[in-house]
Amino acid sequence: MSLGKYFVLALGMFGLAPRMASAQEKAEAPRSEIVWMDDLPGALAVGGRENKPVVVCFVAAWCSACAQFEREALKSAEVNALKDRFIWVKLDVERNMSLVRVYEIRATPRIDLVDPNGKTRVRISGALPSIAFKEHLDLFLAGSLARSSASKDAAMREIDGSNYTPLSDTPAGYRGLAICYSNVGYGPLKLGSQSPFQSLRFGVVPRTPSTLAEGQWDVHVSETWTNAFIYDEGNTLLDYEMLDTRASVGYGVLDELQLELEFENRSAFGGTMDRFINAFHRTLGLTDAGRHNFDRNLFQVQIKDQNGNQAVNLGNADRGSFSNAFLLTVQHNVTCGTEVLPAFSYALSLRAKLSDDLGPNGGLPLEPQLSVAASKAVGDFYFYGSVGFAYFGSQHQGGIKYRPTQLSGLGAAEWRFASSMSLILQYLVTQGVVDSLGAFSTNSHEITLGWKWEFADRTVFEFGLIENLINFSNSPDFGLHAGVMLRF
Repeated sequence: MSLGKYFVLALGMFGLAPRMASAQEKAEAPRSEIVWMDDLPGALAVGGRENKPVVVCFVAAWCSACAQFEREALKSAEVNALKDRFIWVKLDVERNMSLVRVYEIRATPRIDLVDPNGKTRVRISGALPSIAFKEHLDLFLAGSLARSSASKDAAMREIDGSNYTPLSDTPAGYRGLAICYSNVGYGPLKLGSQSPFQSLRFGVVPRTPSTLAEGQWDVHVSETWTNAFIYDEGNTLLDYEMLDTRASVGYGVLDELQLELEFENRSAFGGTMDRFINAFHRTLGLTDAGRHNFDRNLFQVQIKDQNGNQAVNLGNADRGSFSNAFLLTVQHNVTCGTEVLPAFSYALSLRAKLSDDLGPNGGLPLEPQLSVAASKAVGDFYFYGSVGFAYFGSQHQGGIKYRPTQLSGLGAAEWRFASSMSLILQYLVTQGVVDSLGAFSTNSHEITLGWKWEFADRTVFEFGLIENLINFSNSPDFGLHAGVMLRF
């Protein structure tokens, strides 16, 4: 049973799944239309066992020629009169990328007529009228190709239909090794919250609805360097920089199911960016919020005790790597969307902390996370939305108590202005993680302008600028992000 069927079964336990017809209702209902399978290996096995040929239809939700072919030919009385003579399979090209490569699909609809031995004998590229399509089915049934194993080496016939839709992107390059490429571009930058308290524990990193094709690998390495300066005289001083290092390896178990293992590390140090940021503020005539009153290149975190929370006082002796962890994620794609509806997926993660010197103590040995993601293409633009939820259990840092849960949300727009380049604007909001600590208990708001460039086949370089434009008291002042993504 596929993962999608388990999902529908689980919904049914809560009364949320569509009502399924009973066996009696199915028996009484007239079988007026073709019964489709979505499992090609299973269909070929049934065809061999029952000595029936197989009709394999490759279609796409955004393909107007496919919609016309399904509406006029596949639902016609002429074709449905042959419904019991074949095993019928319908495959969405975007959710079956491994088969798209094997069968060399370049346009939809594509119909393959396969004999009971599993050999493709007729290949029809494009939609045919119902009468013409039925004639080819009749010829296939009447010929020796469908019945005799002695003809297994006979040449395949190719037929061009009158109407077809070329694939929006051939199955090559970085995007071609994952499903849902028509509604998913290069995607947002893989970037978690860099805000002061949110960054002390690893929250949910937004994902895209696309998953790797079966058997494909993905490697992603990135560094995010941020500077934070927050000064409230007599109460708060945060003057530090942080480096967020990520390295992940993903594998396509199935076209719709991906596993990913990621290593995360965060380290804190002094203000190497201070000179540049001071010069930037002076050039634009902006206030530096008191930054000039403090020495450069220092690591300082001073928070006065307030509302029952104990004081925090960290200095240069606390520099260095302060937290690292492994994260295992399973992501399932639910749909690649249509011309109207978006692609959608969900992901389940477990994070195991290896060390946490400056961050909160306690909590769960394995931190569970859930995220859902959607994306939709409109012309040369892709729009993304993602919501994440993480549960950490009971955590504290000295006398500061952390909230056990954390929500985050991402909105992003990608403009694919060239075949191998995109500009990205993304906005990440993350729930405050502590109570009764002034601005640090509020949500963080982080805006990033990014650029992605596929400079080599299946290899993408990404770069981003992080800026605080909404909440100046609980966000990084400035940041740089760079990474490389490779698929093979």
